[in-house]
Amino acid sequence: MAKYEKIAIMKNGKDICRIIPINPNNGEYDFKMAFHNNEFDIVIYKLLEKKPLYCKIYDSINWEITYHRKTEKNQTKIHLKHKPVENPEQFFDSEHEEYITLPLERLLEPTVNTLFPIPLMKIEITDCETAKDMKYKKGKHIIDLQDSNILEIFLFHQSYDYEKFMHEWPGISLNVLTMPFEFFGTNNLDSDHNKGLNIFSKNGEPRCAQFIVSINHDMKLIINLFRDSRINERLAKTRITFIENELSASIMSMLQIAYPEPRNGEYDHLYFAAAQKKDLTITSLPFVKPVRSFNVFQDDLSKRNCSIDERDKLLRYADQLKKQLKTAITEQEKTKK
Repeated sequence: MAKYEKIAIMKNGKDICRIIPINPNNGEYDFKMAFHNNEFDIVIYKLLEKKPLYCKIYDSINWEITYHRKTEKNQTKIHLKHKPVENPEQFFDSEHEEYITLPLERLLEPTVNTLFPIPLMKIEITDCETAKDMKYKKGKHIIDLQDSNILEIFLFHQSYDYEKFMHEWPGISLNVLTMPFEFFGTNNLDSDHNKGLNIFSKNGEPRCAQFIVSINHDMKLIINLFRDSRINERLAKTRITFIENELSASIMSMLQIAYPEPRNGEYDHLYFAAAQKKDLTITSLPFVKPVRSFNVFQDDLSKRNCSIDERDKLLRYADQLKKQLKTAITEQEKTKK
């Protein structure tokens, strides 16, 4: 089996974190993330919940994050794992755990049939005086953040053609880049009103970078980088955000898009809104783009040159996504009563 390189993330010559692939057949985990001398907090958004859970870790420099894919016995899990210590049989007890399972339950993992990238995590990196200098060694894929301080990481299968995805689904691929990361789990756009301004300059030029790296024999990561100039005002330390991503395909594709009246045959701006239950009852039938609101899946499909059979297959898939999201929203409403 091929040996995959460690991914070293650096900024200003400092070692920020490592993404370390592990052979998934050994029963441990698919990859781990180690933050060298960089303290962090963890924020978790449960599915369709607007308010996050805050996980404060007081000795976070001693913990790593591990990703465990689904097995016959266990669902996909994300752990905090304590770094190795001397005399572990004496150190780990009721007050010192070796593993902590993060409260993330409804998680997807990439397969050959996955149509859209799967959001995994966001890392917001504050200035860190304790970060160590980067040591350059062979066997490492180095990502230099340069001016960026936010990473958004998505999963997809090794066979996934990301360029084809961007060509066939331009609206949804733009959502992956520009919509708040939390939106893909919460179906709420209020978590980050400034992301679009951070991604694009005033003249519309993108201010972001993108990397695609292999993590093991059947999994790749896409890492989007951009800058938030106010991050040190908002955060005291690096923050890692996880979402329950089970409905991410439904949420990103059912995003409502509204075209205003065109000026001289062109649209100078668009409006977006998270899908509500009323938006998920209209069946996906052949359509002509009017001046009204509909979902970005339909918008992309209306521009595609595909066969009738392929279009019908995609429309049936869109109806499945609508049903999944509508059912989840209905279930959540019941729990709130």
